[in-house]
Amino acid sequence: MSEEAESEVTQDAPIAESSPAPDATTEIENVDAIEPKKVNKVQERINQLTREKYEARQETAALEERIKQLETNKPVTKEPEIVAPNEDDFDNHSKYQQANAKFVAETASNAAYDRISAENQVRDQANTETARQAELKTKKAGFDANLAEKRGNFEDFEDVAYGHQFMSIDMAERLFDMDKGPEVAYHLGSNLDVAEKIFALPPIQQAIELTKIEFQVDALKPKLVSGAPDPITPLGSAEKVSKDEDDMTDAEWLEARYAQINARNSQ
Repeated sequence: MSEEAESEVTQDAPIAESSPAPDATTEIENVDAIEPKKVNKVQERINQLTREKYEARQETAALEERIKQLETNKPVTKEPEIVAPNEDDFDNHSKYQQANAKFVAETASNAAYDRISAENQVRDQANTETARQAELKTKKAGFDANLAEKRGNFEDFEDVAYGHQFMSIDMAERLFDMDKGPEVAYHLGSNLDVAEKIFALPPIQQAIELTKIEFQVDALKPKLVSGAPDPITPLGSAEKVSKDEDDMTDAEWLEARYAQINARNSQ
């Protein structure tokens, strides 16, 4: 047989067509026709659960971040106050439940934030107070060492310097920082009217007035211990004042005041 004849036979031969199994197709179409609503509801529920789980993770992550910021003392923006949802504002109960669940989660998050913030504040205040007390203790030790070197210049230092109520923590700290702190403290105890006036001032004014006294006391002649060479007029001697107070220098006025106080105490 020639090639042309074979070609004609091939073209004339019928081609078998494949067709899908009618039963399987019908079954699938029937399932799709019967259960579309059921499949949609299941998928909707899955989507809702997935969304709620994702939102819960977001809220947890946000809370952890806020806690981390607190622990590192970074400023945190306070969230606006949230309001409980009203069921009447929603189309259906399901949406209300979602909104209420979110409200509860946010409320719990804010409550946890406030609690941690308060705890951190108390802890920081305690740490600050502890450090403050340690600092004052160190300064007081320096003041005591300074006083020990000068104690011979004073009579009854504790009774005079510490025997009155016109002394605040701020004033005491200023004295601790001064090279002439013991002298200023003794001067205040010897001049209670001055101490009372300074005690009533704001801290900055207190510092100014105490510094003025330090400069004035520094110009006075301290009382030397017995046996010291070249004795000079002791601090607080009863030397007679020959000038009017208005004509005195600050140093002369202070020396005169010491003389008056010592003279009065010796009576």
